[in-house]
Amino acid sequence: MFSYLLVSILLLCVYSYGASSDNNCPADNSFCRGKSDGNYRTGDGYSPNYYVACSNGLLYCMPCPSGLVFVPGDDNLGSCQYPSQIIIQNCPSDPFCVEKPNANYKTGIGYSPYHYVSCWNHKVVGCTACPSGMIFIKDDGDIGGYCGYE
Repeated sequence: MFSYLLVSILLLCVYSYGASSDNNCPADNSFCRGKSDGNYRTGDGYSPNYYVACSNGLLYCMPCPSGLVFVPGDDNLGSCQYPSQIIIQNCPSDPFCVEKPNANYKTGIGYSPYHYVSCWNHKVVGCTACPSGMIFIKDDGDIGGYCGYE
């Protein structure tokens, strides 16, 4: 009984620490509605240094340790990793660039914010990492972007 109580208190402290009123995670439980229990990327517009843990339809905003970013994985499991160690896999394929002008673009939802896709003649010609500590920032226009600091 004591160990159950201790674990419950520890989890409450961790979840309370992870809860955020800043713009680190979605603000309400609607994000987790209809999703399986697991860890999810927070989505565009939120900090990549946080992830959402969904449990029984409830949202918990969880921080990665300092200097790490959340990388989604299979079966709703993911992990916090150093940006320099993120393996560029599942980069968008050629349909990503169809009808897009030649330029660099955000990799899209579910992919690393530390990388960008280069389109040339309607084909993906590269998935490139930004310099250390930078993320890909979309320009205000319809195309292009640049690597910059968060």
